[in-house]
Amino acid sequence: MESDSSEILRNRSVGGFLIALIILTGTTVGFAQYVEDVSKSVVVDDNGDVVELKTMEDTVDDILKKYNIELGPHDEIEPSKDTKLEKNNKIKIKRATAALVMADNNIKTVYLTEGTVEDVLKKADVAIDDDDIVNYSLDTPISPGLFVVVNRIEKEIVTEKTTIPFKEVVKDNAKLEEGKKKVVQEGEEGEIEKKIMVVYKDGEEISRELVEENTVKEAKNRIIEKGTMKKVVEKPTKTIMIASRGGSRSSNVSNKSSSNSNKNGGSKDKSSNKSKSTAKTFTATAYTHTGNNTATGVSPKQGMIAVDPSVIPLRTKVYIEFDGMEHLNGYYTAMDTGGSIKGNKIDVFLDTKNQCRKFGVRKVKIYFNR
Repeated sequence: MESDSSEILRNRSVGGFLIALIILTGTTVGFAQYVEDVSKSVVVDDNGDVVELKTMEDTVDDILKKYNIELGPHDEIEPSKDTKLEKNNKIKIKRATAALVMADNNIKTVYLTEGTVEDVLKKADVAIDDDDIVNYSLDTPISPGLFVVVNRIEKEIVTEKTTIPFKEVVKDNAKLEEGKKKVVQEGEEGEIEKKIMVVYKDGEEISRELVEENTVKEAKNRIIEKGTMKKVVEKPTKTIMIASRGGSRSSNVSNKSSSNSNKNGGSKDKSSNKSKSTAKTFTATAYTHTGNNTATGVSPKQGMIAVDPSVIPLRTKVYIEFDGMEHLNGYYTAMDTGGSIKGNKIDVFLDTKNQCRKFGVRKVKIYFNR
């Protein structure tokens, strides 16, 4: 009997445990089912890094806060942070990339989550022309550290005029005495017009290219005739008839008597060449070093004058008297010409500009050998 009672009690304990276990299991299963029913599935794509979450949070912002996901000021998120979560959700975060743009002497920083160099320029409000140079192709994708440089290219056509120097042509003239020259045509400079393409990069000139050239005026040669006719000089001889016994004979004594005459009071050759010269009054100015040779091809120096070759032939030596500047009196050689030296006008070469200023414009007397 006692044995039966013990068995009954043991069976009751086992039954109670089983009932408690069943109740606990049911409660756990029910709670799990409840969690499953109220939780939400969230897939977070953070700039390509994807993670799947089970959460009981209410909004997108709650997810960001719970999992310490921070957004930069230019980052983008879809859906917005205040969006209510549903059963199944997908949150996409696009991280912004900074890009620098240098154009027109100015640097701008822009932020984009995606796009190309062309999008960067649009975002920076930088327009480009066909001739402008960009250091990246426009379809280059944005990337961290992108630095876009725009060089402005401008082109213009400028017109330049240059002179064509005239040539000096010397022709022989058999009807003109040897040693004499005559200008039969004055020279005139010509003119060339050039059109040049000038290219500027960011305001600085980088190249020039000739695109067109036209001769506006042809140069006109200066023509000089040089005499080639030989001058025949007859030497007169005086014959003195001297009586002799055999008749008369002649003796060429004129040179001897002439020589005696010079010794006995006639003018000597060294006395003054002016006595054997003709004098003319000229207007004189002065010039100095220009870096160019004279018309005769030599470097200018004191003792030279510029003349009108039709009045004073080149390489002619003359004696000049300067009224008020007697220290300049002396012999000068015509070695140069000048565009404004016409007629009875000369240009005297002096060493310095100061001397030329002091000289000014004055009348001079020029002596020519007869």
